[in-house]
Amino acid sequence: MARKTKKLDAYVHVSTCYANWFIYNMEEIFYEPKYDPNEVLEMCRTLNNEELRKKIPTLSPHLNTYTFTKSLSEYLISKEGLDLPIAIVRPSIAVTSSLKEPFPGWIDNWGGTTPHVYMAAKGLVRNLQMRKDVICDAIPADFVINMILATGWKIGTDKNSKNSLPIIYNCSTSSINPILFKDFYLGCTENGKKYPHSDVLWYPKLIMRNSVLSENLSVLIYQKIPSYIGDFVLRISGKKPRFVLNTQLVFQSKNPTKLANSMNHKDLKEFDFNVKKIDWKKYIDIYHLGMRKYLGKDNSENFDELRRKVERLKYARYLMTGSLLIGSFFFLHSNQNSIENAKYPNMIKKEIEQKHFL
Repeated sequence: MARKTKKLDAYVHVSTCYANWFIYNMEEIFYEPKYDPNEVLEMCRTLNNEELRKKIPTLSPHLNTYTFTKSLSEYLISKEGLDLPIAIVRPSIAVTSSLKEPFPGWIDNWGGTTPHVYMAAKGLVRNLQMRKDVICDAIPADFVINMILATGWKIGTDKNSKNSLPIIYNCSTSSINPILFKDFYLGCTENGKKYPHSDVLWYPKLIMRNSVLSENLSVLIYQKIPSYIGDFVLRISGKKPRFVLNTQLVFQSKNPTKLANSMNHKDLKEFDFNVKKIDWKKYIDIYHLGMRKYLGKDNSENFDELRRKVERLKYARYLMTGSLLIGSFFFLHSNQNSIENAKYPNMIKKEIEQKHFL
């Protein structure tokens, strides 16, 4: 397509930082994929699905077809696009709501971190099995757009962009202004109490665990049991129930700094992508309110009343937890003999036989 375009001045290929996610410290360079892109294209044209599975039995080390094809595309550009005005922008996978443009908090998709934190603020997601010390590479959507536009300008005005290896820009925050998943997710969850959703269903509280066992137990107590109760209430009222990270990666972002240094002050202000300036505490507020408004279609601002509702849900949570603990205690106490009989059946049988003999 690029070669067929007449008078092509600039071509920006949007990839992803996760194109080679298995490289824990990713530089702004090309990485050779496991499979040759042209061979994969030829196989897709000539083979059926079953034959293709035999040729490519696994996508490993890739997560899915998305990162797999992004990796192939990058490598193809490195080989076929040397004489074209091309650059690659790799946004982080956690592209979140805008910081400033077109409106603070604007968002229109459920990608990246959004489903988790949105549901956590509603009290629906309460447990996540993840490492607390992993960096959450979130990036506001308008910063990504601004970098893409600035990259297009740079290619179009730089005569040296042709006949050289395309430049890669990692559009991310992990190496410049990092925030941990723990701080990002818990901050968003706390906003569920500060600026509650009008249809909040349970007290917002998120617990992060490294242990799979403890997470499964917590999910059973705090998510599955309440959801079953909620489904039962909906059914008897004639309504239908609504169904509702652990690798440390750092993406080096040196080329965006060079790009910013080549722009004048006016353009830098207009097309801002300086992630150093992001105040994460303020941004998390903007992100939450944006999800609430643009995804949840929730424009209510009666926050005092909603906070009282959340407070009532907190005490309901205490009541449910206490009831489960007390109920479990009485169940175990009342069935103590049965448990002992089940534990020592042969001993009891022998004792009965001896008494019968006497």
